[in-house]
Amino acid sequence: MKYRSQVISRDVLIAALTDNIHTFDPHRLDSLIHRLRRKVLASAGQPLPLNVVHGAGYLLAED
Repeated sequence: MKYRSQVISRDVLIAALTDNIHTFDPHRLDSLIHRLRRKVLASAGQPLPLNVVHGAGYLLAED
């Protein structure tokens, strides 16, 4: 939420999840985001406004 409307790189997100980014499988981040989107949709009834910016990272869009 702190970086809302700013593209956050995959590396920054991975660094927030683990101490060693070199051993973290980047596909695991995709799985985590997929599950997060599914859980938010199920509980809130609305999709998570988290968009992929290809080649750059993820963007949490404004409402």
